[in-house]
Amino acid sequence: MPGCLPCAENLENAIKNVKEALLLHLYDMEEDHEEIPESTAFHQIKLHENQTIMLIEVYMPSFREK
Repeated sequence: MPGCLPCAENLENAIKNVKEALLLHLYDMEEDHEEIPESTAFHQIKLHENQTIMLIEVYMPSFREK
């Protein structure tokens, strides 16, 4: 997701940070009436050395209520 750049010192914190960053990023895009891009198929993602793919799921309805 362009513009969504979470950081962390370890994998556990990275997973937590990416969920929070993605929720906030998507919420901001909704509030700004920006188009949310479609997901990219796994086979279309080009990885660099030491990169991996991880599915991150966020649930917007409960986040919006807060």
